[in-house]
Amino acid sequence: MISSTADQVIRELKEIKKDKKRLTKIAENSYQHDNGFFKIVLQDNDGFGRKVRLHVFPKNANIHAAENFHNHRWEFTSDILVGQIRNDNSIFERADNGKFIKWNYVKQKDGTFSLLPTTETWNQITINSNVYVSGDSYKINTGTIHRIIPSGKFTATLVHTQPASTDSCFQWAEIGHDVGQNGVNQKKEPLKWWEVRRLISELLTEMEIEGVVA
Repeated sequence: MISSTADQVIRELKEIKKDKKRLTKIAENSYQHDNGFFKIVLQDNDGFGRKVRLHVFPKNANIHAAENFHNHRWEFTSDILVGQIRNDNSIFERADNGKFIKWNYVKQKDGTFSLLPTTETWNQITINSNVYVSGDSYKINTGTIHRIIPSGKFTATLVHTQPASTDSCFQWAEIGHDVGQNGVNQKKEPLKWWEVRRLISELLTEMEIEGVVA
């Protein structure tokens, strides 16, 4: 597994950047997420169902201000390599006139996923809100409901995910708000190898600017 220490990450990214074959393989499983960041899967073949991913939030005023609230099918740790994000943890309560609609994200028999709304309405209650900067780490357990709010700065996190413990999870979106790509048989447009290289180059530059060096 790729280490979360800054010097090891920098060395590994420099090696990846020089290897077109490896960049091509990474790009096949990487894409721009509906929530505005680039999801770059660096490693997903350790034999135990664990993955190592880069989440790159570009410095762009047009990115989403905040994600919809959601939980995950697996637990993960996130290390802030550069930049800044805010993580909000919440709980939801059923309410007849709630402000949020619950959406089901469910694995189908063919291995694809569907994301479809229910008729349930809910209200949101914030448990805590934390801002994380370069060098910080945090953990999200399976089932924890959270959202990430980008700062507008170029930000990248290294995410280590554990094997999925369930085939379903949920999103809560304010009534009238979309949840991005939804429906059945979801497909994501993969990145090109040169796009992955560009994002890695930008990350290495930003880490150098912030003084994060190997």
